[in-house]
Amino acid sequence: MNNKLFGILVLTIFSLFSLSGIASAACTDGETICLDEYKQGTCLNNEYSQVTVCNIVWGCDASLQACRYCNEGSTGCEGDYEWACTDGIREKTFCQFGCNPATNACYPSDPEGEFCSPEGITECTSNDNNGGYYRECTSATWQEGLYCQYNCDLSTNSCYECDNSEAPFCSDATTSRACEGTFYKGGYYADTNCGAAGCNPTTGLCNSPVPACTDGEQQCNSTVRQLCTAGAWGDIIDCAPDTCVQVNATSTICQAPPTCTDGEMQCNATMRQLCTAGAWGDVPPDCSATGEICIQASPTSAVCLPLSGCPLGDEVCIGAQVWDCIASGNSTVWAYDYTCASGTICTESAGVAICMSIPTTVIIGGSSQVGGVYDNSGGGEVSRCTQFTDWSADSSIEYVQIGADGSTRDCANTTLVRYCKDGGKINYYDYEKKPTVDCGDWSDKCDYVYTKTLQYDESEGSLCRSCQKDVYTYACQPSGKIYADNVKESAKCEEWVPCTDEEKVQARSGLDALLEDYGLFLGLILILLILAVAYTAYKMVDEEPGEEEGFGKSEEEGFGKSEPGI
Repeated sequence: MNNKLFGILVLTIFSLFSLSGIASAACTDGETICLDEYKQGTCLNNEYSQVTVCNIVWGCDASLQACRYCNEGSTGCEGDYEWACTDGIREKTFCQFGCNPATNACYPSDPEGEFCSPEGITECTSNDNNGGYYRECTSATWQEGLYCQYNCDLSTNSCYECDNSEAPFCSDATTSRACEGTFYKGGYYADTNCGAAGCNPTTGLCNSPVPACTDGEQQCNSTVRQLCTAGAWGDIIDCAPDTCVQVNATSTICQAPPTCTDGEMQCNATMRQLCTAGAWGDVPPDCSATGEICIQASPTSAVCLPLSGCPLGDEVCIGAQVWDCIASGNSTVWAYDYTCASGTICTESAGVAICMSIPTTVIIGGSSQVGGVYDNSGGGEVSRCTQFTDWSADSSIEYVQIGADGSTRDCANTTLVRYCKDGGKINYYDYEKKPTVDCGDWSDKCDYVYTKTLQYDESEGSLCRSCQKDVYTYACQPSGKIYADNVKESAKCEEWVPCTDEEKVQARSGLDALLEDYGLFLGLILILLILAVAYTAYKMVDEEPGEEEGFGKSEEEGFGKSEPGI
């Protein structure tokens, strides 16, 4: 029984110590904290056990977590010391000549006039039209009666530099110097840079500036057009992003930089365009007039082509290469087969491509004309043709088109060709070509898209900061699919700063607030519960001996009854 009671007592004491540990917070020796409005606690042996009663005027400053002894930034005198308030503490400085209560600062010199400090300081003592006087601190003693030829400057306690009535003069070939000032005759020298005009030694002033230009002239200053007026350049207009071009001495123009190289071709929607003099110009007719589209066949060729596939098994020439029309899914596409050997050219007819020796000269209608294999937009003098073969596939290329948004689709570019017929004979040197394009559907372009911004606050001890979180959701276009469970977040926080009183209240966790507001009450309840458990355990232990005695008694009685029978 005694062992059990001892165990219960140990459990009770341990619980009380645990409760005490919850109620007291660990600290670092020397740290301070405001226990209330007028008391400061100082940490000793990891507890705020040293209590200091603060000045009743300033009390304990919550922002410093310490007693305050003065208003921040205030100054004053204390005996021969001047002091300034920093972080609630008076920082004192000894004054050699005492502290002036009128200015709350040290006297710069002996107020009785006998001593001075620091060494070398000066003070004006008089001023008039005849000059001025000052005194200087030498070996801690004022040297009186020192003369200023041009008066003493009260703002600096030093002599003026010059007589403000004197004429200006040239200090060097390009500098005019004049004495400027308004107090009696005192002043200071001020220099003016005359630049290329130079300084006139007779007048001491700068010469009139040399005209930078002749009125009416124009020039380019980088991308800016400038006009000369009254001998100086002035801006007319900034040509940017275009270029300023000097036409002649009196003329400049803004000119756009070349956008292309002469001879290049491109497609502008369904209109073919040719580069001439560095600018694009239309080449009619518009492909849409015949229900076709414009296709960029090469840097120097753009053609009108219908949207269609190629005849399965046909061959075409693309430069010196032979391409075959092969099956691709439910359609047909052009695929590379081989390249003609050097010294030969590729030519095709009726869907058959062959490599043949390069002709030197071909006589057609009395004119000398190289075969049209060198020109994708037409070959030979096709204007003389009265008959043509049917259109047949000449070449085809499969490619992937990438949209401005990054989406893709599969496309095929097929070139059709027809040849001239002369008396029933096919002339492979005179022909016309036109391309066609067929494209599939655009694929989805997926990426993270901005959805919303969340504002929140964070705290760590006595420091707080505001944060902002941007949320991005994964979405796809053009299908419009949104994956709400696939998000990214980008957080940005301000610098840590001491928490305001309101932020401290908001930052308290539920447990902190509960312990701070009801800690004593909860502690008493816990003690009562522990005592109740101990008492119940004690009663249970106290009843056990009675049961053992009863058992022994009945056993004893049983033995007593059996004795006579032995």
